[in-house]
Amino acid sequence: ENPSPAASRSNPVEPQILSIYTALCADQLVFNSHYNRQTFLDGASALLTKLPDHVPKSLVERLRESTVIPVPLSQEIVDAAITRTNDEIDILTIVWNHRWEYDKGPSLLLAIVQLLIAQKARFRLHLLGQRFRQSPSELELVGQLLLSHYSENNINPGHIGYLNERHEYCHVLASSDVVLSTALHDFQGLSVLEAMTLGCTPLTPAALVYPEYLPAECMYPVHENDQQTALNAATMLQRWAKQKATGVTLPRSSAERFYPAALLSAYSQLIQTLTKQININVE
Repeated sequence: ENPSPAASRSNPVEPQILSIYTALCADQLVFNSHYNRQTFLDGASALLTKLPDHVPKSLVERLRESTVIPVPLSQEIVDAAITRTNDEIDILTIVWNHRWEYDKGPSLLLAIVQLLIAQKARFRLHLLGQRFRQSPSELELVGQLLLSHYSENNINPGHIGYLNERHEYCHVLASSDVVLSTALHDFQGLSVLEAMTLGCTPLTPAALVYPEYLPAECMYPVHENDQQTALNAATMLQRWAKQKATGVTLPRSSAERFYPAALLSAYSQLIQTLTKQININVE
């Protein structure tokens, strides 16, 4: 049972301990990325060193007996990998497809958009993702800036908001040049991988999980100064806009290792191992 928000505020250690208890109850602990696994182990070790005596010495080692198997992309997305539909060479079309929450970096996105507009870049931004009752105000401001940008530069607007139909979502991704992540927390980056599958060039922070599967040319350096980080991302987008305008192909990165067919063997082996451990005969 998850602790109540009030309980979490009064005892911030409780939800952390609950995560460790949950992991210890499992027959097999599986993470969706090495980054996710390592941050969990580091966090558990740091917490346990702060606790009173009587913490079993082998506890963290038990947690280390875990494996990494990514969450597969949906077969629907893989099947939707169709021919590119974006033929506007003078406009770079960007898609940002995340939940409208603070851990997805709305402040950084706002700074990037402001820089692109100030630099008079010709770009379109699809601002996708699920919205909640209380969404970051930065995203509302991004939407307003974009509408003014489109009007002043005679550019067909991008889509703003959640797309209810899956085929519409796939169409927007397939018609975009770049998928942009400004995330502060991402343990696999499924939305980026979906866009990559549909032909987008990824542009993500050079941090979190992304270095596990993206080349350096598809990541922007992250600094303590958010404005410098935004400038790094905006500079790369400007460069790619010029490349597209001159017919130069943008960098590409494959997401095939996350396709269901590529992960089938790993999941099958995991399930067979577990069924043997608990003496279940599966035909």
